[in-house]
Amino acid sequence: MSAICPHAAQRYEVLRCLLDSIAYVERRASQAWAVTLFGNRFRLNVGIVEAFTCGVVESDEPVGGRYLRSVRVLTLGKLPSEVLKASQKQSSHVDVRVISYKPISGPQHVVFLSFEQAGELGQWYERLWPAHQRYLEAALQTSTGRVRHGTIHRRSHSEGLVEYARAFCGRTNDGVAQTPSNEGDPDIVEFFEGHPIATQTTRYERSDGARRTCLAQHGYACQACGFSFGVTYGTVASHYIQVHHLNPLSAMGSAGASDPINDMVPLCANCHAVAHLRNPPYTVEDIRNFISKEHKL
Repeated sequence: MSAICPHAAQRYEVLRCLLDSIAYVERRASQAWAVTLFGNRFRLNVGIVEAFTCGVVESDEPVGGRYLRSVRVLTLGKLPSEVLKASQKQSSHVDVRVISYKPISGPQHVVFLSFEQAGELGQWYERLWPAHQRYLEAALQTSTGRVRHGTIHRRSHSEGLVEYARAFCGRTNDGVAQTPSNEGDPDIVEFFEGHPIATQTTRYERSDGARRTCLAQHGYACQACGFSFGVTYGTVASHYIQVHHLNPLSAMGSAGASDPINDMVPLCANCHAVAHLRNPPYTVEDIRNFISKEHKL
């Protein structure tokens, strides 16, 4: 994420917008969206179409350099007049283009929002929200008018990125919205939380017995980096470690027997998060190589 959003304030704005879009879709169809992570960008797909993309793109008229960091917000229907007026200004950080995705019926636009200047992205996203919401609703509909229950993009979904976004923005899995305050010191951010949001999600059953068997065999040290909660924090955390499934439960298709010795390994929270930064997850050996490479620099 540092390559896409190097500054914390920009990163917060971008990820907050992403999570707002996810929360809206997830309340209607929990499995009909996916976030795909590429080298210098990530994309939210809803149903079979793109809905929100953030990344580094080459600019024809660069702002502060050859490359420009921006988000693409897909919209449906009439755009606010202030957005259209801003897009006509040569020095504006807003660009509007007409698009036409066949699964979506009606006038569509993709709005490019540069976030080189912190504080602007959230304001423009708020103005675009009604049109973006209409697009999300349309993307969730099949050609027969039914709500989609899945997306082909789930196979490349990066749950690690979503978990990182929620952790960075201080959200729960239920997508509690927060509002930064820029009054006074711009480096101080206020967070407002506690608004209840009901969602319907799919969780995969895990076996406590399989976890115990895994840890009895492999111990409580991270298999990737060697970190031990017990050694670092003492007896209070001596029996804490996360267990990682080498073959994700979501990929099994249906309930089945698991091999806790060969299919499960203990990982610390950091290494576990890194493993899920892509789908399929990085292997334990991959993570060890990442660590080894960084230590050699």
